[in-house]
Amino acid sequence: LKKFRSSSPVAIPSKAEAQKASEPAERETIQVDPVSVERITSFDEFEKILASAQKSKRVDFDVIMQGDDFINGHIAGLTLAVEPTKAWYLILDAPPFSDQHQAVFQKIRELFDSPDISKGVYNWKHILQLLWTDGIQSGTAIFDLMLASHLIEVEERDYSLGRIISRQLQNEVKYHYSSKKNILDCQSEICEAIAETTGLMWQLHPKLTEQLKQAGMMKIYQYVEIPLAEVLARIEKSGVKIDVDILKKISVEFEERLLSLS
Repeated sequence: LKKFRSSSPVAIPSKAEAQKASEPAERETIQVDPVSVERITSFDEFEKILASAQKSKRVDFDVIMQGDDFINGHIAGLTLAVEPTKAWYLILDAPPFSDQHQAVFQKIRELFDSPDISKGVYNWKHILQLLWTDGIQSGTAIFDLMLASHLIEVEERDYSLGRIISRQLQNEVKYHYSSKKNILDCQSEICEAIAETTGLMWQLHPKLTEQLKQAGMMKIYQYVEIPLAEVLARIEKSGVKIDVDILKKISVEFEERLLSLS
């Protein structure tokens, strides 16, 4: 496992301080720009969008998944946003990308390796598990909207992407995160809805970043939460070896202790 160190001590604010810093002003008027969606129809267009991310220094990214779980699931499509009012999606299982799978993920690998581009995602652990099959096992400059929300919206119970967007942007999304599972027709309107939500992620990204800073939680996010998400992704993907004999021995010892207490 990698060792992660902070150059300075991490001060952990109290729960009340974190909540207070993250609370928006009462009746705050939030400007949410409408997001238009386009389908990417060529590899050249895909490269141009990634080049735009180099200029903006930020991209928000999501996947369209087929399968019952993230470990064994299949990425059928990708969604991207590199500007406030526009998002794109591409379908990997349809022309022209059905025979360019390797080239697409080489570009995605370069994107996630770049320390100069902030990558906004929802649930980095699950995204990473899906990307694992295509040789992407880590990333730099990752901003996980779900983890950020956990740290700053400490009194909340629902951290689904739709609810985070609803709370933070006062905007309702057209789908729930779980609906990305088992999408049989990737050309259906749900793919456009997922891409539109990725555009809203772009608008949410700087808002949560600022709240993390105000709550004093940025270092905890960078040096604890994101490294831990990657460790958990690897553990869940690869499994954990256990010593059965040792576990049996421990079980016997605990049973004897329980008997001695009865």
